[in-house]
Amino acid sequence: MAKGIIFSDKFIENRIRYYKHGVLIEVTNGIINGDRRQHKKKQVREGKNILRLAFGDEVHIRGGIALLKNTQKKIKELDFGMEIGNYVPSLLGKVVGDLLHSKSVEEADKKYILTLMGGFKSLRSHLNPSPSTRRHLSKNYIDRISHIKGLVLENYVAALFQEVLPVDFYDISIRGKIVNERVNPTQTFYPDLIIATPPKMFEKALEELVEKYSGRQRISVKYTKS
Repeated sequence: MAKGIIFSDKFIENRIRYYKHGVLIEVTNGIINGDRRQHKKKQVREGKNILRLAFGDEVHIRGGIALLKNTQKKIKELDFGMEIGNYVPSLLGKVVGDLLHSKSVEEADKKYILTLMGGFKSLRSHLNPSPSTRRHLSKNYIDRISHIKGLVLENYVAALFQEVLPVDFYDISIRGKIVNERVNPTQTFYPDLIIATPPKMFEKALEELVEKYSGRQRISVKYTKS
């Protein structure tokens, strides 16, 4: 363990060190607001920097963004970008089912998920309310939906990678916590996803996702090869 860098998920820390490669991914919907785009890029850079502090030069660290239903220009200046055209209904259903049975998901969140589940189209529309619909919703409700949406998006992207990464050669951490005690005040980071896997396998997984999905669910990627 790197002195002063504390991982809540010790297993992913050990696996990154074992594979000498870690991937940090921030997950979000398409970003229209320029300030929001810069904020997401800043999150990636800060998370990547703390991973580098933790592991040093002997470990290759990548940082990038996965965008779902993006209609705006691509986010550049990162190690990779991943654009996902739309949810795959069967995979979304599996993700939601897993969340409902997960011990790490709060019961209040599960109740909201159950309330929203009137079928795939109903869930999708509730997670992505139109501007006209949002005007009639309370701030508390919007905040809760945003939280639920974040859970779904992060687990959905994780599920995509689970489809294409070799089962014995990867590990994924979702919503872990990393604390940097080397600075004052102490910094705390909550990366959406961290993947530990050999670099070539990660690159192959990106390529397989592009090959696997087309049409409305089309996936495109841009990355820097190792």
